[in-house]
Amino acid sequence: MNNNLLTIVTPSYERPNLLIRSIRFWSKTNFNHLVLDGSQNPNAIENEFSNFPRLNYIHSNSSFHDRICSISKYVSTKYLVLVADDDLCFPSVFEKCIKFLESHEDYSSCIGRAIGFGINNKGNVYPVDNVYGDMANNYKITDKEPLERLNSHLIRYMPTNMYGIQRRENWDFIIG
Repeated sequence: MNNNLLTIVTPSYERPNLLIRSIRFWSKTNFNHLVLDGSQNPNAIENEFSNFPRLNYIHSNSSFHDRICSISKYVSTKYLVLVADDDLCFPSVFEKCIKFLESHEDYSSCIGRAIGFGINNKGNVYPVDNVYGDMANNYKITDKEPLERLNSHLIRYMPTNMYGIQRRENWDFIIG
């Protein structure tokens, strides 16, 4: 797959260790990576960022809203996805989502399944099944018409599109 189709956008604020982990993870892929860091100070390893040729690190003390609204200035790929600095995503799922969107022009976004994890009092990690309500129950919006799909989404609103692969042209229209 042509990985120049997607830019991963990571908003971050005062979580330098998580951001460093995220940058290092995505640098091992061929995806473009835009970091919008609103922390008081730039990330301590900013001088190492030149080692990551697909990374565009933007430090700005602006609000989260302003940083999100600036995405269109920095993204030129056909698709984008918001990935929090504490999220783990599988690149193969992104590829499948793009393949779906490429063959379904009337869909605006596509998302995989969210899986959460917790830590018990013994320090053991365990899966959390019900991350986004009924998304865990094979949640799909597949109505025939785009307006019907929008209505199905809004009736039982969940953050299904926020972290989905999105068409940049739609992002530009809505946000830009």
